[in-house]
Amino acid sequence: MRLSEAFEDRRFKDAAEEAVKYENTLFDKAHHNWPNLLSRNKEGKLGFWNAWCHGAPGIGLARLGMISGAEEHEIMRDINESIIAASEQPLNPVDHLCCGTLGRLDTLVEAGLRLGRADLLDRARRITAQIVIRAKARKAYSIGHHDTFYIPSFFQGMSGIGYQLLRMSAPLKFASVLNFQ
Repeated sequence: MRLSEAFEDRRFKDAAEEAVKYENTLFDKAHHNWPNLLSRNKEGKLGFWNAWCHGAPGIGLARLGMISGAEEHEIMRDINESIIAASEQPLNPVDHLCCGTLGRLDTLVEAGLRLGRADLLDRARRITAQIVIRAKARKAYSIGHHDTFYIPSFFQGMSGIGYQLLRMSAPLKFASVLNFQ
């Protein structure tokens, strides 16, 4: 969508709209989420992640990047579903940006800023406080199966966790890296 605006080329907008239509054929109302097509459980059914990399929070961030002045009903429905997924699920086992809780919270921050909803920013801050309390109790932030190592990387490591904590403290000062701003 942004390429369409930057290059004034309708083909990019058409491609983005086609991608949204395809993604929405995958939406599962019972899970309020889009499945991870790369993840199946023991019964062979698709898994549902609640993360930036797979699931409603990432879809929501993408849709938030698409809205301008005229919000389309379908895009706003997707954004609302992503807000529910990002805010109402328990903390992810990991904290990092890619598939951790801090990544999914970026959906709440962006939605709060773009839609003028202070309640979403407040909710993101409360969940962030839970993450910090949990990290203090563990004596570390969780970055997954590599918790015994210090991982400085951005998406699955400590620099991304640090950046997102800074963003949570001052969302207007720090852009959404996950939404490629």
